[in-house]
Amino acid sequence: MKRTVLLLSCIAVTLLLTAGCQIVRPTPKAPKALAPANGSAVTTITPQLQVEALKDADQYQWSVKDANDSIILKGTSLTPSWMIPKGALVNGTRYQWTCKAHNTHGWGKDFDPEWSFTTDVALPAAPVALSPANGAEVTTATLTLEVQSISDCDQYKFALRDSTGKEVGGGTTEGPTYIVLAGLTLTNGQKYTWTASAQNAAGWGPAFTPEWSFRLKIPPPPKPPVTTLKTIHFDFDKFDIRPGDATIIEDNASWLRSNSGALKLEGYCDPVGTEEYNRGLGLRRANAAKNYLEKLGIDASRLSTISFGKEKLVTEDEAQYELNRRVEFVAK
Repeated sequence: MKRTVLLLSCIAVTLLLTAGCQIVRPTPKAPKALAPANGSAVTTITPQLQVEALKDADQYQWSVKDANDSIILKGTSLTPSWMIPKGALVNGTRYQWTCKAHNTHGWGKDFDPEWSFTTDVALPAAPVALSPANGAEVTTATLTLEVQSISDCDQYKFALRDSTGKEVGGGTTEGPTYIVLAGLTLTNGQKYTWTASAQNAAGWGPAFTPEWSFRLKIPPPPKPPVTTLKTIHFDFDKFDIRPGDATIIEDNASWLRSNSGALKLEGYCDPVGTEEYNRGLGLRRANAAKNYLEKLGIDASRLSTISFGKEKLVTEDEAQYELNRRVEFVAK
């Protein structure tokens, strides 16, 4: 009898396989919820949902509903945990969630009943001021105010005040730094105070207190370098460049190569002769020096000439008239 039953069973299985039927394997069971605890309050707007891992599951699908039982968020993960993305939830609100798993045979069922949590995020603490140091002197009008970064905060608000307490600058930033624009609000020599607050899902927290201060003290611009340009001199009624004066012009050319800007060559004469004659002689002396500089490779566009004739005498001592017969090199 037993042999007959076994034989009939084998025949039945064979007939089923022959007819194209397959043995159906199950999809995953509903996973067990773990965290956050059902009905709990979470202190972040990006909570991490977690279920128990299923041995044969390769994916998990998550659903979050609002108080109206409407699905507001869905996501999938390869692991049995999923962090809700930033900006999806509102503080002080109750949400429900569930999860189902997937294996090679398809998706299983969501766990039931759904779990719930309420977002309960506290206001952020006052940020810690970092720089510029309290009471410091700053030497630039383009400075950066900086506070310590606070987790879960998405904005920072800075306020800058002058010595009378009037707000003269500030703004809202995504990061914990604020750049004060050059020359926009700051005056050299003045004292300023500043403070900052942070915002998260619950709103704006308090500003740090007491305010920090700094004094703007921008040093004056450096003085232009002292020129080392030297004067050349001429024989009586001449405008030829003498060998010793040629060396001086070569030194002046070296200075020009190391410095930008233009050069004015001023020609002078001694008091002998008419004003008109000396004016022309002074210009010929200035042009002679200019031509020599051009031969040394100095661009003519950097050079200009002028004659003062017998004006601006260095000396009226006839024995030293040579000091009046000169070309002065003046940097512009």
